Amino acid sequence: MLQTDLAKRIGRPIKTINEIIKGKAAITAETAIQLERALGVPAEFWNQREANYRAYLASKKELDCLVAQKDWLEQFPIKEMIERGWLQCTNDVADQMISLLNFFRVATPEQWADGWPGHKLAFRKAKNITNNIGAISIVHPFV
Repeated sequence: MLQTDLAKRIGRPIKTINEIIKGKAAITAETAIQLERALGVPAEFWNQREANYRAYLASKKELDCLVAQKDWLEQFPIKEMIERGWLQCTNDVADQMISLLNFFRVATPEQWADGWPGHKLAFRKAKNITNNIGAISIVHPFV
């Protein structure tokens, strides 16, 4: 069916139909009902496809943001955490980021940074050793 035919059947502008097909415009509940009437496919089908697509876009955007913050991983002893079974072994940066965020039970590196530096820990250390907040934090995960 041509976009023009569908637009006529559901009473929407051709531009709207084209934007829906390209993923630029969302399928509203009203449009889903109109598609059900015009195509015989239940509105729930269209609503679910729209929700799945928007969730996919949000997930892709989040992964892109996490990969852009990959430098955050460098402060943690990832190799040791994998050896201890705390993280899964993967070479994928996004998977490493997600695994580490799950370990700390935070959504983003920013939430980790907001929570960890404020933690009060008491322990002894030699004066010639510098603090590595990433290594210290894995011993006492932020809960």
